[in-house]
Amino acid sequence: SHVVFNTITLLIFGNLMEKIIKAHKMVYLWLVTGILGILFSSLIKLSISVGASVCIFGIIGGYVSLNY
Repeated sequence: SHVVFNTITLLIFGNLMEKIIKAHKMVYLWLVTGILGILFSSLIKLSISVGASVCIFGIIGGYVSLNY
């Protein structure tokens, strides 16, 4: 269910953000939010969280910040 939720969320918000900031900036957003999410996670707990969920939340955050 986690992979399905990530896929649906990425399809919705990824398409919306790509229309706003274009594809090449989406790659930068994906990478930057992923790296920052991993670094932040390592500061909070001993084990490091890695995965696309951090990047998806970054895309959602970017969408919200550009539209509200």
